[in-house]
Amino acid sequence: MRLTMRLEDELTDAMRRLRETSYADHLCTEDEFDAYSRHVTVWLGEEPVAMARITPCDRSMLRSESSGQVAVPVSAEVVELTRGIVREDMRQIGLYSLFVSAGLLAACRAGASEAVAIVRTGLPARPALHRLGFQDWGSPVWHEAYGCAGQPLRMNLRGAERRLAAQLEEQVERMAQRGIEVVCAPFENAAEECGAFPASLAA
Repeated sequence: MRLTMRLEDELTDAMRRLRETSYADHLCTEDEFDAYSRHVTVWLGEEPVAMARITPCDRSMLRSESSGQVAVPVSAEVVELTRGIVREDMRQIGLYSLFVSAGLLAACRAGASEAVAIVRTGLPARPALHRLGFQDWGSPVWHEAYGCAGQPLRMNLRGAERRLAAQLEEQVERMAQRGIEVVCAPFENAAEECGAFPASLAA
């Protein structure tokens, strides 16, 4: 199996379909924050199988949808990780840790100093984020988008580039041991060039 990681500037129809069909209990559609975000994606051929959104926190979905309970700093140097999705038939092989590692590395190289996230309580994404360096941030809060409680998390990205690069290399190696080739050179080039990732960080 050969997978390709990319940084996308915009949602494609295929990415929208993945979002809309990957949550069992609600329909996840495009929102106002997508236009200000970059999307870390994993593709199998012409279809995306995993993705997450990274948004500079001068605009914050977490702050908005927690009714201010999550005090996300209003800063383009802080990025939030949301809309993490892995297609059902591609779960339990390490994809989540893989593309989150890649997204954090790209954000770090683009100048982000901190990352924040919120995870529904009880989901395996929480320990995965802990392993990558996130720490719980306060108590669980009510999350409007999910209609349930979520645990806020945060991670310091200052000086973390070398560690994040090593984590990504480790994740790629683990996938190779499963017989899965991960192509991420185009992704890494985009991260190094920064381009507009995130948009307001490169301004």
